[in-house]
Amino acid sequence: MIRVNEKTLRPIKTQKGESNMNMKINEKSIEKCFNAMVETLDQYYKEEIRRKVLSNKKERARNCKFNGGTAPFGYSISPDGNYEIDSETGPIVLEVFIRFANGQKVSEISSAIQNRYGFGSQSNATTNKRRIYRILKDRQYIGEYHYKDIVLPDGIPAIVSDELYSKVQNRKKMTQKGRK
Repeated sequence: MIRVNEKTLRPIKTQKGESNMNMKINEKSIEKCFNAMVETLDQYYKEEIRRKVLSNKKERARNCKFNGGTAPFGYSISPDGNYEIDSETGPIVLEVFIRFANGQKVSEISSAIQNRYGFGSQSNATTNKRRIYRILKDRQYIGEYHYKDIVLPDGIPAIVSDELYSKVQNRKKMTQKGRK
């Protein structure tokens, strides 16, 4: 094993005798080597943090906990990360499903919701219709929890019954067939 003098960075006497290596190390070379080591450690550290974050998110998903972002319309998030039906917007989601199941058009539902609750604006009618369509297709409203490849039935409180959801999906299929 070769030991190096810290001041001159030259090999010094080893246990088996004197070293005949007369090597002078350039400061730029040392700096490059050091920077490469720091970069490697930094990359390892980033990957380790990423792995831990993903592991934590998957664990939260297995427990049907909120994993960040914005709470879905109709829900609020408790301080411990559980989904709860929002007392203001949850009933609106249910109303959207009931109105559609009873034969109302999405444009009528959008206008009624906007007039009654003040969501959106008339100039944003297309956006409001898209929101209604998203609500009508989203399975989380029957209590399905989704996070990446994790899907857990009854993972969150259901706003809509399975029967009402099925009725809406059947009506959506019928209206889509009528357009073709």
